[in-house]
Amino acid sequence: MGSTTTKTTSTKERITLVGVQETLMVPLLARLQDFQDPNSLLHDQWAGQILNSIDYDTTRTQSDAGLSTSMLLRARLLDVWTTEFLDKNPEATVLHLACGLDSRHLRVNWGRPGVRWIDVDFPDVIDLRKKLYSEPDTHLKGDYRMIASSVTDDGWLEDVPKDRPTIAVMEGLVMYLSLAESMKLVELIAGRFPSGEVAFDASGAMLARLQAWLKPVHKTGAVVQCGLDDPKIMEECGVTLQNQLGMVDVPGFERYPLAYRITLWIYCCLPYFKTMATYLRYSF
Repeated sequence: MGSTTTKTTSTKERITLVGVQETLMVPLLARLQDFQDPNSLLHDQWAGQILNSIDYDTTRTQSDAGLSTSMLLRARLLDVWTTEFLDKNPEATVLHLACGLDSRHLRVNWGRPGVRWIDVDFPDVIDLRKKLYSEPDTHLKGDYRMIASSVTDDGWLEDVPKDRPTIAVMEGLVMYLSLAESMKLVELIAGRFPSGEVAFDASGAMLARLQAWLKPVHKTGAVVQCGLDDPKIMEECGVTLQNQLGMVDVPGFERYPLAYRITLWIYCCLPYFKTMATYLRYSF
C-alpha cells in the first residue's frame, strides 16, 4: 500500500466545519478507538494520524459504545461490498460520496492497477482533506482524484468519465438528504454509467423523529431527513435491490454491548422501529 499517506505538519489544522460537515468527526473518532482495540474491526491506522494533525475538541462528538459499534460495522460492511465489486470489476470507478476524512481508499487498496477512485465532498471538507492526506504513491498506478462539491449540486457528475463499471458508496450520507434528493442522486448515477452498484446506509422515518438520540450528531446541528422505510422505492430510479440488511443482520452484530443487542432485537420486532437503520446494495 506504499509509504505514509498522511501529511506530517508542525502545526495543527483548525477544524471550522459545522452542521453536516462536522459529522465526519463522529466516525473518525470511532475508528481511532477501534484501532486501539486489540480486536479491531477496521484496523484504520490512519485515523490517529489525522486526529493528531487537527485542532478540534473531540469531546463534542464522542459516541457511546453502541453508536460507535454501529458506525464501525457499517463501515466494514461497505468496505466488503466495495472490495467485492472491485474483485469482479478490476477496471472500475469508485465514487466515494461524502467521503469526509475517511481512509476507505486505503483500507480497500484502491491502488490496484486500473481502479479509478474519486472522493467527493463539500469544498471545505476537500480542502481539509488535501491538507491532511499526502498524494498517493505514484507506483500504485491507481487513478485517484477529489471533487469539491455537494453531491446534490448539478454538474459535478459530468466531471466523472462514464466509461467503466462504477460503484457509488455513500456512507452516512442519505440520512441527511431528503428522499427526493436521494432518489435523484441514485437515478443520475444509474443513468450515467454502463453498469454498477450503489451501496449505502439509510434511516427510516422513526430515526428522523428520534434523532436527538444521536447525541454527537445532534450537537453538530445536522438534521436527519430521509425516511427510507421501503427500500424497493429506489427501484423507480433504475436500480435493482440486491441486499437489504437490518440492524441485527449486519455481520459482527455480536460486537455490540449486550444492552444494545437486546434493544436492537426489540426494535426489529416493532413496526417502524425495525427500519430505523438499514444497509442497502443495488445494482444497475
